[in-house]
Amino acid sequence: MSDPGAATFALPQLLGSGPAGLLAGGALLAAAVALAWQECRRRRQAGAAAADAAHYRMLFDGNPNPMYVYDVDTLELLAVNETLLNGYGYAAAGELVGKPVLTLHAEIEREAVRQVIANLAAGGQQYKRRWLHLHRNGDAFPVEIFSQPMPYAGRRARLVVARDLNDQVRAEMELLGQRQFRESLLEALPLPVFYKDRAGRYLGLNEAFVHFFGAEREHLVGRTAWEIAPPELAAKYQAADDELYAAPERTQVYSAQVETKAKGLRDVVFTKAVFRDHAGAVAGLVGTVLDVTEQEAAGRALRESEARLAQILANSPLPIFVIDAEHRIVVWNPACERTFALSAAEMLGTRRQWAAFYPSERPVMADIVLAGGREPEVAQYYERRYRRSPFNPEAFEAEDHFPHLGEDGRWLYFTASPLRDSSGKVVGAIETLLDVTERKRAEARARELNERLEARVRQRTADLERANEELRLAMRQLVQTEKLASLGSLVAGVAHELNTPLGNVLTVATTLRDRTEDFAATVAGGGGLRRSTINDYTSACLEAARIVERNAQRAADLIGNFKEVAVDQTSTRRRRFDLRAVIDEMLSTLQPTLRRTNHRVVVDVAPGIVLDSYPGPLEQILGNLVMNSLLHGFETTPAGCITLRAEAGADEVRLHYTDDGSGMDAETAQQAFDPFFTTKLGKGGSGLGLYIVYNLTTAVLGGRIALRSEAGKGTHFELTLPTVAPQLAEPGDPPPAAG
Repeated sequence: MSDPGAATFALPQLLGSGPAGLLAGGALLAAAVALAWQECRRRRQAGAAAADAAHYRMLFDGNPNPMYVYDVDTLELLAVNETLLNGYGYAAAGELVGKPVLTLHAEIEREAVRQVIANLAAGGQQYKRRWLHLHRNGDAFPVEIFSQPMPYAGRRARLVVARDLNDQVRAEMELLGQRQFRESLLEALPLPVFYKDRAGRYLGLNEAFVHFFGAEREHLVGRTAWEIAPPELAAKYQAADDELYAAPERTQVYSAQVETKAKGLRDVVFTKAVFRDHAGAVAGLVGTVLDVTEQEAAGRALRESEARLAQILANSPLPIFVIDAEHRIVVWNPACERTFALSAAEMLGTRRQWAAFYPSERPVMADIVLAGGREPEVAQYYERRYRRSPFNPEAFEAEDHFPHLGEDGRWLYFTASPLRDSSGKVVGAIETLLDVTERKRAEARARELNERLEARVRQRTADLERANEELRLAMRQLVQTEKLASLGSLVAGVAHELNTPLGNVLTVATTLRDRTEDFAATVAGGGGLRRSTINDYTSACLEAARIVERNAQRAADLIGNFKEVAVDQTSTRRRRFDLRAVIDEMLSTLQPTLRRTNHRVVVDVAPGIVLDSYPGPLEQILGNLVMNSLLHGFETTPAGCITLRAEAGADEVRLHYTDDGSGMDAETAQQAFDPFFTTKLGKGGSGLGLYIVYNLTTAVLGGRIALRSEAGKGTHFELTLPTVAPQLAEPGDPPPAAG
């Protein structure tokens, strides 16, 4: 291990001077070890190698800091002490000696370590830096190393002392975290905050302060109030600071006005306290600025509002009184004085609010509300004369009669509500009263008048019911008369139609009788009968028989159709029938009337549409429609056309009746189904034809009817009839009135 050519180092050379020197105990230990190393080499040269080596090993291994030696050319670890082995988790020096010094460094820093060693090998002396070293288990931890060159067994080497910085770094991080927390807390405060040293220089201020005053931070920090504010304002601030420093144990609070760039002159409250240094001496002050401009304005507004409220209470025409939490009267306005003849002087401060209303002491509505507003207690004193206010669920309102007020007593409407402070605590109650005597008297008069009116209405209603009953009876008689008139017209037409076939039968019968008498006389004469005579008589008889049969059948058909129609229309009987057959029967009875005109009827109704209904009303409906067309629609039409068309559905039939006559204007069409409405008043029109059509369709057949018509464009009726009509309760009764 001897190196005769190695240089020796004096202690001043190891320590150096200025910023490059080693200033910590680790550097001194490294220098001491280096000196011991040199001394050992010198002694070995003098023949005391064994003793010197033991002395060196004691200094190296016994050092409380981790130490190691490495070759600057090969980066090989040449020696490590026991402290390093124990601190880094190694069992023996053999686990490190001979390995690269980079083994001790975190991988992320190894390239930088290699570059630093290369620079030191070129002539570097003492060196200090923080690195990340690795524990044997791979955990990284911070160290500060002190390094200086030294020869080792003929190699260029460096001796390194490592100081564990875990505790120091942790303390630094904690201190940094505390500083960052303080700064973050300061910036997060919504109040402007500043702090100054004893000389009055601003050391710092938060963002709220900068924003409030609209000043640049750089313009304030490091300066005093004398440098940034007018002299009179700076003097005021200086006096306040001196007062605080004179009594540092208290907190200083005072009001002032400050000028801001954004909002102009503002009312503020300064709150200041001192802070101390590590020795406990007063080092400066910290202060906050509270903008109370709005609060001051609100206070002024509140005071003005209270004054206005006092004026309102005093000038209100309504009696109003207020009680406090102890049920003492605190407001008794002039209207109360006038209404109850009790002055404010004798009522304020007392609990005699009951005296205004009752002959003996008892709670008034305000007392009950103040005590909690329990409904059973309200009901106990006011029974059914109260209710909860629809506008305030905590309030009650009531009406009552007070006989001692005035000559005949007075009716008062009163409402009471609790009063709460800003925290919601009930601190009193207010009761407002309104004299409703005149209203009550008016209501009494109105009730009396209503009773008389109701008696008159009942009498008029009874009279009207009798009149309505007489009208309904008259209507039934008119409807029945109209039906009989229709039937009479039908009888007259059928009788006229029967004249032709019956006349033919009579003529043929007379002719046949004459021929038979001639033939009988010929036979009785005995002159003999010729074949031609017998043949002529026989032929005449056969021809007469055919004519009689044909005309008799025609008469029988007419009588049968008339009978069916007449029975249907007079009995309102229900049966299943074919719609086309009923229409044909109805039209056959109308042929005598239709034959006297140039109008025609077109039926587009397929056979097989079966209804379970009342054929008589249906025939009467169609008959009335046809007669309505003949009488009104075709009045100015020489040759009109009536069309009947049917559409069968699943459970209803739509029957369309159309004529191409003169039609109706909108006003006429709107009143067409009204009873007694007719455009032929005094000219044979009864005004019941379409009224009967409407009632039979809706009330008897259970259907609907719609009318469409325009002046000059004809008329269209659409009847929607159920295939199964509803059962009539009293089949013989006439249909009910429309609507």
